Parts: sequence; structure tokens; C-alpha cells
Amino acid sequence: MKTITPNPAGFESFEIPNYKKAYLDVRGNSMEIVENLRNLLISLEDDSFVSDDREIVHYEELFSPADSLVYQKKREDLLNPQKSQYTIAEFDENYESTQSVLIVQQLLPFLRSIGIDGRVSPEGGEINFPQTGNVIFDSEGKIQETIDPELVGKDIFHFISCHIHQDLAVVLKRKDEFVYASDISRFEKTPKNENGKNMFLGKNIVDFHSAAPNFGKQLGPIFQKLINAFETKSLDMLTVDLFGQKIIEDAEFNKIRRFERDTFIPLRGDNDELQGFIGVANVFFQNTKETMSPYEGGESYELPPTQLELQTKNFVKRISSITNSKISDELLQENLSLERKIEIIQTILKNKDLYRKELLNMAAERNLEIAGGKLNLYGISYISDKCVNDCSYCGHNCGEENERSTLTDEEMNLDFRAVLKHQPHEFCILAGEYQGSVDDYCRALKILNQVNKESGEHLQRISLNVAPLSEQDFGKIVAAHSGDIPLQYRLFQESYDPQQYAKYHHSGPKRDFESRITAQDRALKAGFDEVGIGVLMGLNTNDVQDQNAGNDFEILSLIQHAHQIKEKHGRFPTGLSIPRHQTVSGSNFETPSPVDDDLYIFYHALLKLALPETNLIITSRETSDLIKKIEPYINTRDLAPRPGVGGNFRPTTNFQNELGDTRTAEEIIQDLKKRLRL
Repeated sequence: MKTITPNPAGFESFEIPNYKKAYLDVRGNSMEIVENLRNLLISLEDDSFVSDDREIVHYEELFSPADSLVYQKKREDLLNPQKSQYTIAEFDENYESTQSVLIVQQLLPFLRSIGIDGRVSPEGGEINFPQTGNVIFDSEGKIQETIDPELVGKDIFHFISCHIHQDLAVVLKRKDEFVYASDISRFEKTPKNENGKNMFLGKNIVDFHSAAPNFGKQLGPIFQKLINAFETKSLDMLTVDLFGQKIIEDAEFNKIRRFERDTFIPLRGDNDELQGFIGVANVFFQNTKETMSPYEGGESYELPPTQLELQTKNFVKRISSITNSKISDELLQENLSLERKIEIIQTILKNKDLYRKELLNMAAERNLEIAGGKLNLYGISYISDKCVNDCSYCGHNCGEENERSTLTDEEMNLDFRAVLKHQPHEFCILAGEYQGSVDDYCRALKILNQVNKESGEHLQRISLNVAPLSEQDFGKIVAAHSGDIPLQYRLFQESYDPQQYAKYHHSGPKRDFESRITAQDRALKAGFDEVGIGVLMGLNTNDVQDQNAGNDFEILSLIQHAHQIKEKHGRFPTGLSIPRHQTVSGSNFETPSPVDDDLYIFYHALLKLALPETNLIITSRETSDLIKKIEPYINTRDLAPRPGVGGNFRPTTNFQNELGDTRTAEEIIQDLKKRLRL
């Protein structure tokens, strides 16, 4: 094993050739741009052309070193890539790490100016970085030796990009095509598909640009001529200045414009044949009032190192503008108190109509960043409808004269298999509160784990949605759970107002408000991996003049409960749900404070912004049309539940609640796949 030293000396030197350079300005009006494109095409056909006097960027100034913040963000992406729209580095599905060896070999001469040097051959190489020391990689482009063990096995090109301030793109030759293969961009502007993926990756660069709006007829030929010029060596570098067309807001609400300067350099193999080219992008941000462009020395903005951070920062600032612009700096502080956060959200709740549109847009953007537009599915099984509690709103309360039952082992096996054949991501076990229930929960977990194993082990989480238990009983359940699947305890408080709670819970253990609100604490202490929380919307009537005041109170209390769990146990609840109370067939109880559809959507958006780390859940209590409207703000939905004991494998009528979405699991899955939500 070769010894790794922080800063070895003696690397060979590289000489950079006297590059033939061209320049293209595409910042004018449409007629000027077309003329510039035509002139460039003519010049590219002339082998003897020389650099335009306007060419500004020189090869020795092509790269600048990443500062510590940029390096850290790119490194985080390398070690733990986010599967979202704002992933910093993306590679197309046919990218092979061996190609990184060629890319690094071509880049090294340009990187000497920022202190990165080394030696590379088809067998691998050794590179020294000023801050992180010496790194050895193999012929596959995988890091083998380094002082940082977390980097072993990672792609060397991706790691080099962490040390570079600029964005990078790579086009590689595959058969007779030149395909866009890699994109490393902190401020990505390339179009995304509905799945949040880069629409450029894997595409033929000539065909893709030929189809571009406005200038496609010129851009397609430009890229073909660019490739031809690289192949014939009549061009070694092309620099393009792009006009700042994208307008965004900075943290102080100034309108700013995004500029970009792209430089293209060829990639050549051992036989000097063109293998592709690298695109290097410098990104600038300017106030729209600035008269001089950044290319000519106009003042540029310093912004957060990634688009994701910019979005998050703008969210906090925009929330502050809704309430009081003077508190914007306070909101950016990491030690912002929960009390202050609640004050801000209270102000938003009091002005729903005024800020509804902005809040919905912000929440949809935030959730797309986090989840990439995808939904998780969770299956449900009611293993028992026995219950000793008298809750006036519930279809399973002990006062209802319905026959009660608990699934046998064989019936559980059938019910679980009926759900797992659809391969949901999660599975939720539900039951009432009755003597001997703990033994039934343990039994259900053992059977579910076995069925999951036999069905292909697709489950990523198991949730137990049952009545509060003692820490000792929670411990028995944890002991009964086998395997590595995270176990979640999920419980809805129903109402966070003690007086309202007492009004609806007449008898039984559930009447104990304190025991219920502390149940998640006991579950986590007993060894549950996660907890979920929720509240039943529509029960709280603590303000007769404003029926929504009671519902607002529940939303605020839910947020406070989540933060209390975070403070006590170091983590937020994994899941959160706010089902609306619905009248059950055969029951005389009507919803006291109904939540209409618009308000229901608004609550979900607010919760996603207030608790971005928590997955929001929607259930089939709602219609399929409403669920689609709420999808931009949620992360999980149930999969064709039949809320009665054994309802997944046999007909049953004793439902706990009615269903708004009665589609089959096959219909739901087909619909989600069609809309790229699954």
C-alpha cells in the first residue's frame, strides 16, 4: 500500500498549447444574435481564423478554486447525492466511471493555476490537492487511497469538481453521436422533466439544440460546426457570453438577473481523436438596475452556493415579508425560538386569503426540492375493531352495536398478502383499544415481517397506529419486531385542546388527555425508530364567531408538538396527517367545524413549509380529485384502504370511516405512474 502524504512534491509539469480561441456574444436582440451566430459559423469554416479582440477569458484563468462553503456543498453531494431537482451533480445512465480518467487527464493542465497537479494514465493516476492532499485512483476512475476514507470508491472527476468554483458539463462521443453525459451545476437552469430530472442528459447535443425554441435553427448548426472544428483542430476553445434572462429575488427582495459565460474545450483520446468536450460555466448575479454587465466589470452578487439554499433562504425571507419585513434577519438565525416561529405562522393564518397563492407556490417548490415530485404508498390493515372507548365521532366507538372481531393468524396472513402484492413502500397496522391488544400487535408484527420476507422484502417502514401504551408494553412490541425495517409508532391526538378533547371522549382509557399526548415519548424511549403525529380536523369549536379559529389552533399545536418531540428526542416526527372528520354511515354525529377544500389545501402547504423534514400523508377519505390538488405538498398516500377488519381479502361493511377515493390499488398505481408521481 502506497503511503499517502498531505502535500507530496515532484509532480511532472504540463505544457498548455497555444490555443486557437473564438468568442460568441449572444446578449443582444434577436437580430444581433442571429448575425453573431452566422459570423461565427463563417469563421469556424476558416482554418486560419484568430481570436476576436473581445475574447476575455484566457485558458490560464479558466478555473478558480472553490471556497470552503462551495467545496463542502459539492462534497456533501458526492457522499450523499440528493435524489431531487437540485442535485448538484448528475450523470446520465450510460456514464462509465472509466471516462472520468480521460476527463481528468484533459483537465489537469488547466488546473495547475489553482494548485491542483498530478499524473494520469489509462491505468489511473495520482493527484495532489492543496487543501485535501494526495489522492490515488484506478483505471475505473474510482478513488483507492486518500487521507479521507469516506472518499474511497467515489468518482475522481466528481471529487475534482468539488475543488472548482465553476459549473461543469461533459459531452462524450458514443458511436457516432455526441451525448450530454454529465452536469455539475450549483445553479442549474437546464430544463427538468416532471420527475425533476435534467432533460438534457443522455441527449444528442446537436439534436437537442436544434429543437431549442427561438434560436434552434442556428444553435443546431453551431454545435455541429463546433464539433467539426474540434475534430479538425481548427478550434481549441470557444467562449460564449449569455445574456441574463432568468430573473429571481435575492434575500433583500432585489430583482436580480442570472448571467452565464460558457467555455468549451475538446476532449481527445490517445490517438488524438475527438472524444467529446467539456463545458465550463461561470455564473454571475446582478441587480437588474446595474447598467454594466459582469463581463465588463459590473458589480456581481454573492449568493448561497446552491439553488436549493437560495430557494430555502428566499422562503424564510418571503415568510418574513408576509409578517413584518423588520424581522427578516431574526428569522434567518439558527436559534430562532419556537415561540417566535409560531407568532409568524399565526400572522399568516390570520391573513389566509392575502397570502394563499404565494404560500402554495412556495410549498410546492419546497416539496419538489425535497421529494422530487414522487409519492410513497402505504398499505393498511385493520386487524381488530374491538374498542372500549366511547368517542362520539368514531364509527368504531363502543356504543355502536356492531359485531366486533380480531383477525386470526391465518386471516392476518391473507390480509397482509393482499396488500403486499402491490409492493407498497410502507405498511400500517391499525386496531382499537381493548384488553389483550398488545399480544395481538406482537402477533401481527411477526406475521407481517414473515409475509414481507416471502413477498420480496419491499417494505421500507412499518407503522403501528394503535392506542397509547405503557413504556413496558411498547418495549414488548419492539422485541416482537424482527428485521431491519424501521418501526414507527403513529398516533393522532384528535384535538390538542383539553376542553374540546374531553367533550368528545366520554369514557374509556382514551379519555386520558395527558397519557395520549405523551405516548410518542414513551414509544421512542422503548425503542421505536420513528413516530408519527396527527390531528382530526373539524372537531374544535372553541370560537363560535370563527369556526376556523379552532382548526387554526390545532395546526399550530401540531407544529408545536413536532418541535417538542425534536427537542426531547433529537428528531422530528417522520409522518404527519390531518384527516378531516367525515360522517360515518349509521352515525348521527355531524362535523362541528368543517374544513372546506381550499382551507384544507392551505393547511397542507403551511405544514410543509413549517415542518419540511416531516412526511405529510393524505388518505382515501378524500376524493381522487382533491388528492391530486394536495399532491404538490404531500409525500405519502394510502393505497386503496378498506377500513374494516379483513377488508383487504374479503367484503366488509363495518368501516371506521367512509371513502372518498374508492379506486382499486391497480387503478391508483396506474394513475400515479402515468403522472410520474411513482
